[in-house]
Amino acid sequence: MDTNPARPLGFGIVGTGMIAGATAEAIFRSRNARVAAVSSRRRETAEEFAAKFAGAAGVEGLEALLGCAEVEAVYLAAPTAFREEMALAVIAAGKHLLIEKPFVSHASALRLVRAAEAKGVAFMDATHFVHHPRTAAIQEEGTERIGTPRSLHTAFYFPLSDRSNIRFDLRQEPMTALGDMAWYSVRAAVE
Repeated sequence: MDTNPARPLGFGIVGTGMIAGATAEAIFRSRNARVAAVSSRRRETAEEFAAKFAGAAGVEGLEALLGCAEVEAVYLAAPTAFREEMALAVIAAGKHLLIEKPFVSHASALRLVRAAEAKGVAFMDATHFVHHPRTAAIQEEGTERIGTPRSLHTAFYFPLSDRSNIRFDLRQEPMTALGDMAWYSVRAAVE
């Protein structure tokens, strides 16, 4: 795989939901990456989503996305229940992987890490705040000003009044809203 830093990294986007849209927009605005292709279960949905990003192709299914020569890395925003199998396919295809959270289990996350290491591709979860300069500043300033933290109290709120939201569907999101939303508080505690 050509990883020439002078050429923007071609991303394939799996999923067309709200989070995939926000991430695709950030990739599109980057000088170092570009949206090369978008995959959805329906080609029409993928094409409609891809039309927002100049030069991006809309394709049906993961296999078609992985077959796109321009795709060097994949952002995977599929439902949690299907994510591991899809992630393993991405890694097996030799593509770098940026994957949404949560993982269905610790064992699942370890399988993905080990597969990526064996294949020699980058693997990272898409919990954005841990990579933000503000988080590093808080960690540095907090330690300097108050010393080593001994406890942390966190709260995360997200209005979920729409009962048709995927977070309420155990077949697609076995971790439910708790796995999706509590992830932030847990990551804040361990980072």
